[in-house]
Amino acid sequence: MCSFHFAIRQNPRFYMTKGSVLRDGKDGFRISRTTLKEAQAALLEYLHSTRSIQFIHAENMSKNSPHFLRKLLEKVEIVTDARRSVSRFLRYHPINEFEPFFESLGLKHWEYTPLLPRDMMFLSDDCLLLENYRALCEFGLQAYLELGLSQSFMVKIIVCSPHVLIGDVDMKFIKVLEILKSTGFDYVWIEEHLSEKESYNWSMIFHVLSFFREICCSSKLHRVRPLPDSGEDIESQKLKMKFLLDLGYGENPDMMKKAFKVFNGRGGELQERFDSIVNAGLEKEDVSEMVRVSPQILNQSKDVIQSKIDILVNELGFPLSSLISFPSYLAYMTQRVRLRWAVYNWLKDQEIVPDLALSTLVSCSEKFFLSRCYRCCLRIHDFGSPSLHSYIETRAVSFNYH
Repeated sequence: MCSFHFAIRQNPRFYMTKGSVLRDGKDGFRISRTTLKEAQAALLEYLHSTRSIQFIHAENMSKNSPHFLRKLLEKVEIVTDARRSVSRFLRYHPINEFEPFFESLGLKHWEYTPLLPRDMMFLSDDCLLLENYRALCEFGLQAYLELGLSQSFMVKIIVCSPHVLIGDVDMKFIKVLEILKSTGFDYVWIEEHLSEKESYNWSMIFHVLSFFREICCSSKLHRVRPLPDSGEDIESQKLKMKFLLDLGYGENPDMMKKAFKVFNGRGGELQERFDSIVNAGLEKEDVSEMVRVSPQILNQSKDVIQSKIDILVNELGFPLSSLISFPSYLAYMTQRVRLRWAVYNWLKDQEIVPDLALSTLVSCSEKFFLSRCYRCCLRIHDFGSPSLHSYIETRAVSFNYH
């Protein structure tokens, strides 16, 4: 038996309040509620009595195919009784039964049009389709309905996960519903958030929900005693306050409040980083002024600060005092500094660039730095920027700078 998965459902698009009409958006054709009911009754009688389709299936097709009924009524000349007029029309004009059949399953007319057989008009001609349809209508739902799940809810589930109809009740699926319900999600919420475009592995969902429930949503309560307060946080706050007072922030309360946010780290760590700069050979007063100008230089470890000072003095050849006029050097990445210094030295070797200050070399933007280098090459030498570009690419790889 082929595994067609069809579900009988009442399509919410077809309900109307009293006195409303069905309106066709293209030509304004209207159908009163009375006319619609009479047309449905005529179609039901035709499908069941004339075409010998089971009553439950004929009723489902007649009640849930408004688009087909609208097209049908446009062709019928109604004198006084719509039911008689439609019945008379159907007696002499057989319909393509696949159209109301597919529409009653919930398909839009543009969705089922490609599915219409070219060489058949009557459902009885496709025995396999009807056999599968009847089997699915009678298959597997009762067990879920007995658990309290509504038919509309199960229709949505079957569209997303047709495998729940195979075998006995899918207990993993039921357990997923139980977990969601226990955490405050009702069936209405679940139905609203199911996507017909997705398929669901209920076993995997169950294991994931069980894991999360175990680690953070367990119904079992545990009495946990907090660790005793060691006083480290209070001591750190005191040290940080003392450090900022020594820097001169105590004169202005607003500045002190901002400084607490700017400086990252415990009080002892900030003092240690500050001392590492002093121990490199600078005066405490100079370092204090450097920190006030560029507080971000202390938002890195002592080892990183020492490494950057070593590069400045031993690799780049600048005096330590350069930090006093340009403390922000310590905030830049070493790869950036090394690459720019290498390019600058290459240009100096070509004798096409003047002496540049450390701040000019490091702080300008990437775009400005490269454009200035290229202009120097193009203005003075014929070999132009390709040689420079090749050198920059080589040095960038060696410094792992991208």
